[in-house]
Parts: sequence; structure tokens; C-alpha cells
Amino acid sequence: MTLNSTAKLNFYYHEGLHSNIVSMLQQELYNAIFFLPPSLRRSLRKPIIALVPGLSVWGRWHSAPKRLLELRLELVLEHPWYAVREVLLHELAHLVIDECYPHISESAHGPTFRKICLRLGSNPSASSHYPTMDQRLLAAEGSASKQDQVLQKLRKLLALSESGNIHEAEVALLKARQLSAKYALELTQDTQETQFHMIFLGEAKARLELPDYIMANILQDHFKVLCIWDQVPDFSGERWLKVLKLHGTLGNLKIAGYVYDCLQRQIEASWSELCRKQNIKKPGVRMKRDFSIGVLQGFAKLLGEDKQPESECCALVLQQERRLAEYYRQHNPGIRKISSGGIKIDQGLYAKGEKTGRGIVIADGLEKPSSPGLKALNP
Repeated sequence: MTLNSTAKLNFYYHEGLHSNIVSMLQQELYNAIFFLPPSLRRSLRKPIIALVPGLSVWGRWHSAPKRLLELRLELVLEHPWYAVREVLLHELAHLVIDECYPHISESAHGPTFRKICLRLGSNPSASSHYPTMDQRLLAAEGSASKQDQVLQKLRKLLALSESGNIHEAEVALLKARQLSAKYALELTQDTQETQFHMIFLGEAKARLELPDYIMANILQDHFKVLCIWDQVPDFSGERWLKVLKLHGTLGNLKIAGYVYDCLQRQIEASWSELCRKQNIKKPGVRMKRDFSIGVLQGFAKLLGEDKQPESECCALVLQQERRLAEYYRQHNPGIRKISSGGIKIDQGLYAKGEKTGRGIVIADGLEKPSSPGLKALNP
């Protein structure tokens, strides 16, 4: 056991987090069960959840009379919530088969089990010693040779905009987009490099603001990833926070992470400069929000103006987009659309932000080790 693992276990026992974690795992189970057919829901009873330090497998379901769903404690403490959820729902699928199909004559991971996993948004293979989702992402990073080549070329192109000239920035972004599309077809022919992954990006928040939604739309509309706002537990605070979850190939996730990081820094730097020039001593939260909205909308318009139609010869690329959409739906079976009312913003600050956004420079390469955005990609 590593020092980091030991520290997390000590924190777990010292803070008495056991009941909070179990409670939030139960909430995840109930949320998943809700999407099962009523006939199955009526046959299910509440299971007992146990967190077991050093369990030999990630998770395990014990049928009656125990009716015990065990999870390895280290899984919950050391891995992102989407990896925990994958294992939890895999074991829930075993529970469903055990209690709703008692007379079925199939192997443990047979057709009916796989069908239940699909409905729950789980992975039929996510048991025993199968690598967790974040471990699979790290393994893919170690073998993504062609993606590394593409990212290097994109890095060099985007670095052309270092001078801060808006026209150079536009040209660099357009060329980068064209290069990405050119290599997309080649990458679809490599099975290893067209595998999809998911990551959490940025900080988990109790409340989302309009700039958060605009940022997510920029990444989804222009950088070949699919986004959704997911929930992650804050065990100490016994509450749920919202975090941006991205789905895509490894290379596209890295690019989206770099763009996210770059935009966040541009907003902070530009806002500080505006406050200095206009002698704003005590800027309010809403003032910065309105400026941020303008920055992001300006950048989105810049990308929209540069966007080129997809080539008709990219049938494989379109097929990959459909596969990504299927991957997204599989892992988010309970998608809901919500709408909200508009907000009042300071049009002056919005205009200044939009002007800044239209002149944003994407500089210095996509895989700079010290980039906070890339650190955020690590599960």
C-alpha cells in the first residue's frame, strides 16, 4: 500500500466518513434502479453495502441470505467517481439477475446480464481485476503513438498565434482545425486510438453559472467531445457537487483539456487587466461573470466563423461520431434536458469580454507538463 493510500485510509477512519460514503453509494443505486422497468423495480429489495479494505476484487455481490454488496474501500477513496459508479452498477446488475431472474439458465455474464448492464449504463466486464475506467485511460496514454504525432503538429500550429495578433490567431485556429480533421480519418483506422474514454474536467462546484455552460458548449461544439454535467459526492460535506464530464478519444480529451485551461487563464488575466485599467477596486462576482460570458461568447463566435463543413469523404469519421454518441448514451442512460430563465448582465462588461474573446490566442503546445488544465485531466 502506498503512502498516499495509507493517508487516505487514515483520513477515512479519522473523519468517520463511512456512513456518508455508504449513504451516497445507496443514492447512486436508487438513481440507477429508477431507470429499470417497473416490473424489475418491484422485485428488488434494498441491499446492504459494505466497504472492505484490501478486498481482492473491485466489487462483489453475495446473494441471500447475506444480500451483501461489497466494494473495495480503496476503489472509493483513490479513483474518480465515474470509475466507482461503473463497478457499483456492475454489481447491481448481478443483484438484478439474482433476484429478478432466479430461474434463468445462463452464465454469470450471459446475455440477460449484459442487457441489464446496458440499461444501467454499466460495463459487463467491470468486475474482478478488470482495470477501472481511469486505469484504462492511463493505459491508452502509454500507447497512443499516432495521437502523439497529431498533438505535436497541433501544438506547433497553435503556437503560431503567440504574437497576440488576432488575425494570426484566427489563421492558426483554422489550420489546427483542418489538421485535426485531416488526421481524424487516419486515426479511425487504428482500433487502439479510436477507443473512447471519459474524464472529469475542472473543479466540482456546488452551483453552476452561465459561463460554465458556455464553456462546455464550446468544447462540445468545436473540439469533438461530448459533455454532460455529472454529480460527484463531497463525503466530508455530505452533499453532491456538479462537475463537467467529457467523453471522447484520448487525443480529443487532451485537446479539450488544453483549450479549457487556456480559456480559464485568459479570463483571469483579462479580467485582472481590465480592473487595473479602469481602477476597479472591489469588483463584484456578477461583474466578473458578465465579463466572462462576453469572453467565452466572443471566442465561440470566432470558432463558429472559422468552422468548415465536413468533407463528404469522411464516412469513417462520421461513423466514429455515431460511435461516440452511442458511448455517451450508454454511460448516461438517464439524460434529461432542462431549461432556465435568462439572466440580466452588464452589457458594457459583456462587450469588453466579447472583444477579448475574439482576440484570444491559443499558444504554447497542447502537452505542456506544467499546464493546470492537463493536470485536471488526470483522474
